Amino acid sequence: MRQLPEQCASCKRQIATLETCVLPDGTEKKGVEVTPRESAEGSIRCKECAENK
Repeated sequence: MRQLPEQCASCKRQIATLETCVLPDGTEKKGVEVTPRESAEGSIRCKECAENK
């Protein structure tokens, strides 16, 4: 099953599959490693937005 690309909850920019993103609990993962469950929970941010809270 192919997963849609993630989108940053802050800047709404699409997160590339090999780009690092930050989950709500602070865990850093590559866009491709985000599970469908984590994606459904939302609030995933790109690393740049997470660092500039």
